[in-house]
Amino acid sequence: MSDSTSSLSHFLRTLLGKPELPQPQAAPAGVTNVGGTAMPAFGAVDVEPTPVDLTTVVHPDGRMSQYPPVDRWDDWVEWDGKLWPQ
Repeated sequence: MSDSTSSLSHFLRTLLGKPELPQPQAAPAGVTNVGGTAMPAFGAVDVEPTPVDLTTVVHPDGRMSQYPPVDRWDDWVEWDGKLWPQ
């Protein structure tokens, strides 16, 4: 991120009274939170998102759901919507 973007981001967070954004953490190397006593932690990854044609299902009550293709279910990654479109 450039210095001007960082400065603008800092200015807006200060103006709006929002906390600083957390720094990206490294991905965990092994099993974490075995006892289920803490909120899950997510680390940064080196994978870049690629376009995927999602299966769209329209429910009878008007709701719409989208799912990845079956062959991608085992390695599907949900990207953090709060960071989009960074």
